[in-house]
Amino acid sequence: MDEPWPLFITNYLLDIPPEANEKMYYGPYNAILYSAFPLTQRFIVCPQTYPLETRQSMDFTIEYIVQVGRTPVMAVEVKRARVYDTIQARADADDQVRERLFSMGNTFRVPRFHIVSVLGTRCCVYSYNTNTLSITPPRIVPTNLTLVEDLAPAERWN
Repeated sequence: MDEPWPLFITNYLLDIPPEANEKMYYGPYNAILYSAFPLTQRFIVCPQTYPLETRQSMDFTIEYIVQVGRTPVMAVEVKRARVYDTIQARADADDQVRERLFSMGNTFRVPRFHIVSVLGTRCCVYSYNTNTLSITPPRIVPTNLTLVEDLAPAERWN
């Protein structure tokens, strides 16, 4: 079976040290998106930046929106690998994706919109159903406010 994208991109990602910040991942993920969503099929990959003061941020200022023409069909949010190791950082990443889906929800012109939350080389795919207004995977609601609970389990980014 062929690789889904050039092997040199995979090798580049695997060579990024765990302590690296998000910026080290932007190039290879941009290349992956252009490989998976080629211009010849009318896809456009649009990096989006947000001023930190207008959006809650967890070491995050950029995401990629994949569009066909001017219609967004998916997005990718990239964070550094070390985020994967902490319960709070994963919960913040989960909240950020859900906030983004809710803020964009009324603009989608596709039946399902996907956001890929990337933590280093691991990812979790979120899907927003525009008919039911539901998001998968479902939010984990705390059951006891006096306990620390893992509301965004590491297994989601497998």
